[in-house]
Amino acid sequence: MLVVVLTLALGIGVNTAVFSLVNGILLQPLPFAEPDRLVSVWNHDVPAGPFVLLQERMKTVQVAAFSTDFSYNLSGEGEAVRLDGSEVSSNLFSLLGVGPKRGRVFRSGDELPGQDKIVIISNHLWETRFGSDPNIVGRWIVVDDVGRQVVGVMPSGFNFPSSSSELWLPAHIDISDKMALWGSFKYHLMGRLAPQAQLPAARAEFSTILPSVLKAFPFEMPSSFSSSAFIAPLQKVTVGDVRTTLLVLLGAVALTLLIACVNVANLLLARSATRQKEMAIRAALGASRRRIVVQLLTESLTLTFIGGAAGMGLSFAGLRILKAILPVSTPRLSDAGIDGHVLAFTAGLSLITGIAFGLAPSFMASKPDIEQTLRANSRSGGTSRSRRRFSAGLIVAEVALAVVIVGSAGLLIKSLWGLSRINVGFNTHHLLTARITPSDAYCRKEDHCRKFYLQVAERARTLPGVTDAAVTSKIPLDGFLAVPLVSEDDPTNKAPDGRWFFQTSPGYLRTMGIVLLQGRDFTDADEEGRSKVVLVSKSLADVLWSGRDPIGKHVKISSQPEWSTVVGIVSDVQTYKVAGADMSAIMSSMHGTVYFPQAQLPAKAGMDLVVRAEGDVSSLTRSIRDLVAAINPSTPVSNIRTMDEIVSDSVAAPRSTMWLFVFFACLALVLAVIGVYSVLSYFVTQRTQEIGVRMAVGANKWHVMKMLLRQGMSLTLAGVGFGLAGAILFARLMASLLYGVQVTDPLTFTVVSLVVIAASAIATFVPSRRATRTSPTIALNNTD
Repeated sequence: MLVVVLTLALGIGVNTAVFSLVNGILLQPLPFAEPDRLVSVWNHDVPAGPFVLLQERMKTVQVAAFSTDFSYNLSGEGEAVRLDGSEVSSNLFSLLGVGPKRGRVFRSGDELPGQDKIVIISNHLWETRFGSDPNIVGRWIVVDDVGRQVVGVMPSGFNFPSSSSELWLPAHIDISDKMALWGSFKYHLMGRLAPQAQLPAARAEFSTILPSVLKAFPFEMPSSFSSSAFIAPLQKVTVGDVRTTLLVLLGAVALTLLIACVNVANLLLARSATRQKEMAIRAALGASRRRIVVQLLTESLTLTFIGGAAGMGLSFAGLRILKAILPVSTPRLSDAGIDGHVLAFTAGLSLITGIAFGLAPSFMASKPDIEQTLRANSRSGGTSRSRRRFSAGLIVAEVALAVVIVGSAGLLIKSLWGLSRINVGFNTHHLLTARITPSDAYCRKEDHCRKFYLQVAERARTLPGVTDAAVTSKIPLDGFLAVPLVSEDDPTNKAPDGRWFFQTSPGYLRTMGIVLLQGRDFTDADEEGRSKVVLVSKSLADVLWSGRDPIGKHVKISSQPEWSTVVGIVSDVQTYKVAGADMSAIMSSMHGTVYFPQAQLPAKAGMDLVVRAEGDVSSLTRSIRDLVAAINPSTPVSNIRTMDEIVSDSVAAPRSTMWLFVFFACLALVLAVIGVYSVLSYFVTQRTQEIGVRMAVGANKWHVMKMLLRQGMSLTLAGVGFGLAGAILFARLMASLLYGVQVTDPLTFTVVSLVVIAASAIATFVPSRRATRTSPTIALNNTD
């Protein structure tokens, strides 16, 4: 019975671990007041203007704003560090229903100019950076070279909008400053349904107001911008595409548990056959069928709860492994844990499992043929045709379920293999990247940091082993920036399309290894005050000019007044990592990339340095920090990574899903092989006398082995046939997790079928070979 307990422990343990993820991420409500009334408004970054208009006009939703993917420099408290944070509207915390641990949250008026030099910090930052200073409220700290007074400390566990948020600043909203109101697309909008208001009414009101908000933009926006404008439950938007991944994983482990149940049912069926005399004697002495069924079910449930207890122990380790495998960016990953809901799930799962695998063997063993059973010996007893058919059916089901899981793993493996072979369009080797983040205040004093970034790149080129260096607004495959681009040759283009956007210094193409196909690269002469120029990718040139010479053509960002001249065509690069289903529609319209000179646009307060060097580029980390500190000590250097690491991180989500499926597939295949082996071993044992008779009358070992192999492989082939149909259906459910692979991929399913058949053949061969070694004399004389 140890095999039964271990099998159940594995099945219940992995199910409990995965359910704890589903429970913590998908099922548990967000840790805010009345979370079911919180909604996401406009699934896209917007400027402050739409927030102001929607806040004024919407009656069914109280609207708040917060920035995402923002970070700030904290200096004056030791070495300058870069911390993740968010600019939030003054009503955000009240809408979330979260109060401070110390001090206060923002209130109306805190976002006004002159009153916004305040900050709220996280409990983690208060403890680690400020030593849990009890006088922190009212203390002045330096954030982005600006003195700000700490007015509050948030409670432990509050991490909105991301798990790494450490600072919250008042959103700068000045309705008199039109450029600031409409120029920076940095806010996400959320809200709380007004009392008595329901989601359908809020959506209807939003769709009515949206056209007037779009018309208020002082420039044209791409059509994809309005298509992302909708109201949805905040929890649904927060978990995003991880919902599909987790539900598919839960389905996979449920199938694994089914295989374990089938395995155990077969083991108990074999065990019940050896107890036929016992059951017959009980029945002969007057025991009812109900009493025998209850006894056998009680034994099954006892084994199940022992296995469930062991599985619960395994689930703690399994959850830790799952958290380590999944990307750290997985939303609400830290919320997953073993709690009362998970314990109830495990108890219920154990009960259902015990009944599921124990019911059929109990019923079959509870009604023996008393006379025949008492006369039969232990070798021939319990070998009824119905029992053998039922056991064979379980084997077919077990193999079929294994094919479903192994097939899913095979599709994910091929998908990841295809992703790893995508031509990113540049040379990733010997390339180091680092985020350089001077403050806004410093950049305003230093000509928008144009010269600062050029100086950083120039000094980086002088480092030992460095062959080239440049700066860019964004690293390919590490997030993305997009702009609405207008072509002068297309006057009918009323709604500009979004294009991938890079702002780079001279030498960027050379440093990255991007091929210049036509025209010229940026030079030091492409500076502020000179004619504006751009580079475009080949795919963008094909879309905008379709075979015509693009050199000398003019484009502009729709919000900018000046046109820029195309001076070069470059090869296409993979600008963004694998996108989720919620972004696929938006990204499908963004064909091509446009590059602007770093010196001709106001530089962002934060750009990436890219350095190409010989040998180990990671050894340059300290040198890069020192050279930036020599120019401006208050500018931190963060997120130092090799380009190979960035490429690897870009497929972290599909890779983690693949490895989890591979593990479940291996577990399912092992359980299926054990099941095939156990049942065929039982069949061989029950047919020992038959085999002895066959060999005594002249059958050779090959004929006996062929008979047993035919029996085992016929069951396997039937299971593979049913499994392939099930695998295709299951693959349709996980289609959003596949990239460049069809759900009916013939090569994958052919390989999977051969793997399962080979594994089953081995499991069939071992007992078959053992049967041929049985002496006919011993087999015929063994009538015990």
